[in-house]
Amino acid sequence: MTYRLWKIPRGIPNIHRIKLKLPKASRVTRPSTRSDWSRPIIGRLESLVNFQTMIMSLTSMDMANASLLDEATAAAEAMVMALVAANYKRKTFFVDNGVLPQTLAVLKTRAKGFDIRLLVGDASTALNDEKLRSELCGVLLHYPDVDGQIKDFASLADSVHAANALVTVATDLLALTMLKPPGEWGADIVFGNSARFGVPAGYGGPHGAFFACTDKLKRKMPGRIIGRSRDMQGLPAYRLALQSKFAPFPFCGCSLID
Repeated sequence: MTYRLWKIPRGIPNIHRIKLKLPKASRVTRPSTRSDWSRPIIGRLESLVNFQTMIMSLTSMDMANASLLDEATAAAEAMVMALVAANYKRKTFFVDNGVLPQTLAVLKTRAKGFDIRLLVGDASTALNDEKLRSELCGVLLHYPDVDGQIKDFASLADSVHAANALVTVATDLLALTMLKPPGEWGADIVFGNSARFGVPAGYGGPHGAFFACTDKLKRKMPGRIIGRSRDMQGLPAYRLALQSKFAPFPFCGCSLID
């Protein structure tokens, strides 16, 4: 019997994108009326709300933002969130062996700036060290890992929480359509990239990232969150509910009806 070795894409899968026809409204280069200025922005805000809702559903998390630059950057943000959640008192962040190499490279760079002690190894065995647990602010797991293995991290997540640290998980959106969501086995932060759903590489990063967290961490989450509210006339409107770093729109909200 012969076995064929398949190459794992390591975060950048080979996907086929179907070219969609753009609506006429999206091809308007010069607005003809006052309300035409807001229509493209309304559409983008609504699509971002749909994106956030999808991420929350697949990850089983309480809150999701409207994306980050790329997966490696999202991992670095998760590490800093774990440090902040520990009030900067515990500065050890443990990375499991199954994490993507490009993610680990960015983590090493970001850890230097925040004086974080970054450790790499087998999380299931290393966390038995009581000295390590006393200094731990967070753990990063990959689900599935770099080799495509799917592990049960539920007991490990309980162990990390017992040490008052956060469980951060890098995952694959397509895999989550079949696997148990990280939010159901104890993850505090879940992130990854959007390549699986046909988002092309580019725009400043390999693929746009998604980022989700529990409700207690929402005020520490980076990026922007789009929410549905009401304007001064009581009409439904989309707005930047939280915004910590990026300003993608020239104003904060836009009514659905002008």
